[in-house]
Amino acid sequence: MTLHTLRLGPPDAPRVLLLHGGGTSSWSWREQHPALLGYRALIPDLPGHGRSPGPLRLTEAAGRLADLLEAEGGAARVVGLSIGSQLALTLLALRPDLVLGALLTGTLAVPIPGGMWLSGTPNRLLTALYWPVRNAAPLLALNRHELEVPTRYAADLAADTRNLPRQTYLEIMRENMAFRPSPLLARIPLPVTLLVGSREVEVLRRSARALVRLLPLARAYTVPGVNHLWPLSHPERFNAVLSAWLAGQAVPAGLEPLG
Repeated sequence: MTLHTLRLGPPDAPRVLLLHGGGTSSWSWREQHPALLGYRALIPDLPGHGRSPGPLRLTEAAGRLADLLEAEGGAARVVGLSIGSQLALTLLALRPDLVLGALLTGTLAVPIPGGMWLSGTPNRLLTALYWPVRNAAPLLALNRHELEVPTRYAADLAADTRNLPRQTYLEIMRENMAFRPSPLLARIPLPVTLLVGSREVEVLRRSARALVRLLPLARAYTVPGVNHLWPLSHPERFNAVLSAWLAGQAVPAGLEPLG
């Protein structure tokens, strides 16, 4: 099954693959379009999101991304957020020949105590309560506020919430909690830049440290003052990092090496 994919830029330009987080779709990279001029940007809806059919299973999804890249001409730089970052690492382990480097933010890579238990029966019970009211205006407004999504994207976020299959919602939690980076990554000397917002949960900092220990050429940085969805909430800051990374330059001033 193919992934619905937004394509920007000339077909013969260097390729960049952008992988969104769970519960949104390709529109959530819209603020990054100006930073992608001169590149061939490939922005798919992940399985079960937007206009891409499910299911959402990271290994299968990585295979579908490999098919997409091969059809588009080969290897790309990969940008990922949240479960999109986990998917980027899965692709890197499965097909390192198709990844030129990775810029990943908000990547869960270590266990959360009780996370797998919560993603099972308790999550199904909570979902059963949440699902009938998920489109209520107060809940949509609360979700947008918590994610710090700008008001101009309220309709896009509401549409994704409305159209997300219940099964995909459950799969997001299960795949996210179950993800563990492949030991094969220790033998892949490709540059990986890991970013964590200072306002994100502590487990994401622990995850970044674990990934630095595993990945031979990984570097991790804290981004002061931002939360999980900062490519949308602070696009000028994310785009400065993205542009520098694409140009092979040092990260912009203001990012702090993660100790």
